[in-house]
Amino acid sequence: MPSPSEQLHYQTATLQDLMAGVKGDQWDNPTPCAKWTVRDLAGHLVGGGTMFAASFRGDTVEVDADDETPDLLGDDPAAALAGMIADFEASAGSPGAMERDVVLPFGTLPAQVALDLVKFDLLIHAWDLARATGQPFDPPAEVVDSAPDGREDDRRDARRRHLPGCHGCTGGRELDRSARGIHGPHRLGLRALSEIPSLTAFARRKRAAP
Repeated sequence: MPSPSEQLHYQTATLQDLMAGVKGDQWDNPTPCAKWTVRDLAGHLVGGGTMFAASFRGDTVEVDADDETPDLLGDDPAAALAGMIADFEASAGSPGAMERDVVLPFGTLPAQVALDLVKFDLLIHAWDLARATGQPFDPPAEVVDSAPDGREDDRRDARRRHLPGCHGCTGGRELDRSARGIHGPHRLGLRALSEIPSLTAFARRKRAAP
């Protein structure tokens, strides 16, 4: 099995390139994520990655849906993203991290299932960021096809057992309040882990987009 950093290589490298390509006047651009600007999306990436890093370390993470999301980007969003990625890769790659369950605010998941959620989330958000800033995004077929989807019965069943609420995205429906937190009002995709047959549909959608 490839290491966590190897499994995430395309997503993390692409997101860093896209973040570096955001122009100074694009941070307030709207994104495909409902109510989020480019800066909001970047903050979600850093905040969500920081939460997952802590959970992979075995730390207890609590999220209050009523709390205002802190500014995690500062004056250098690209550096904040790079720091989060390094932190996450160190946590997920630490001895034993991939052999235990990961306790998250929205549920407890086997480590590989949690990593699959991260892979999917980052892939979707790379598309969001590219669309919002007019940058190219063309993930290779093997990355799209390796993303978790409904054909993986064992992982789908694990998600149903371990993920009673919604996380991140809801395919068009508002999130349960208990699951919002730093994941905010994004509507595009993690519920699609059990609803779409393949991310190929996502790839076709973004290629067809003007």
